[in-house]
Amino acid sequence: MFLQQPFLQHSFMQHSFMQPRKTFSPAAVPALLRSAVCSIVLALATPMLAQAEDMGVHERLRQAMLLNDYPQATRLASSLQNPDLPLADGSSLLAWAVDMQDSRMVSLLLQAGADPNAVSHAASAPLLVACQLGDTAVLTALLQAGAEVNAIHPHGGSSALAICAASAESAVVEQMLERGAVVDHYNQQGQTPLMWAAQAGKVDTIRLLLAHGANIESATDKGLTPLFFALKSDEPQAAQVLAEAGASLYQVAGDGTTLFQMAMYQGAYEFAKMMITQGKADLAAFDRNGNQPLHAAVLAQQPELVSLLIRREANVHTPTGPSQVIWRYEGNFKDAVQYVAKPKSPIDLAEELKHAEIMQLLLDAGAVPTPGGPEKKAASSTVD
Repeated sequence: MFLQQPFLQHSFMQHSFMQPRKTFSPAAVPALLRSAVCSIVLALATPMLAQAEDMGVHERLRQAMLLNDYPQATRLASSLQNPDLPLADGSSLLAWAVDMQDSRMVSLLLQAGADPNAVSHAASAPLLVACQLGDTAVLTALLQAGAEVNAIHPHGGSSALAICAASAESAVVEQMLERGAVVDHYNQQGQTPLMWAAQAGKVDTIRLLLAHGANIESATDKGLTPLFFALKSDEPQAAQVLAEAGASLYQVAGDGTTLFQMAMYQGAYEFAKMMITQGKADLAAFDRNGNQPLHAAVLAQQPELVSLLIRREANVHTPTGPSQVIWRYEGNFKDAVQYVAKPKSPIDLAEELKHAEIMQLLLDAGAVPTPGGPEKKAASSTVD
């Protein structure tokens, strides 16, 4: 053991804590500080430089997208460090590609690692923007990449499904439903995807939503059901499909408007005829303009509708009632007055319109023109 001592001592001396202390020199402090500062600056600057370089790539890629230079975009996308890095305007490359409705660029960025749920400067997820635009290829790419199907728009609270129901093909809506989209999500006004599809006249989407259990009698905070929205569309079949699916024809909105009245307001005369034929229209009810169905049919200059109402025993003598419309004078918006029109019978209205065919239908039904009517003389000569 004694013979091994020098060896042990030599071995320990190899470690720094056994080595002789070096003499400290105050003059070395500035050099040490400079070295430490340089190390810190380098450590901080390296990621910043990398990000700046990545931003340069992002901008060049955006320019390639605008020029539709797909080969250049492909090369640049392969060098992206962070595909979701905000651009100078606060948006992202994916947001630009979606807004351009460029499905190839969208797929390219998603393959490069772009987040399909990243929120842009407009606070809207890519799927919400894509739903508004309705491009099937873009929407499919986002959905396949895992876009959140229940994304909610920050303004109004409408779901992606609702927006797509109004703008996209039914095949896209079906994909969303299969991926778990809530079929009866209500926005801040109480509107559902079925209402959006109905107002847009998307017949196939209406059928699809109903097949997935959409509530056909759901109502907004103003009492409007999907059938009211369908009557607002330019597609007659939209309301017909809902009616055939069992929607009640006795619905009344919060302001008292009936479905028949809405049909007349919107010019959905075939639907109005169907309601009359089925006995689902109140022929004695006055609308907000003070008109019964017969008055409204005369004013719409619809002879077939007038004839049907007469056969259904609509009263040809009843004058118009007071209007519920509130008028405001342009010069003084603080003063609101109710517009009071002179009561007029259906034939009085037909006289003013100089509609000979409708006048004859009313005369044959026993209507009597008001003596001294403003258009009586001219209308009479037309009938003769």
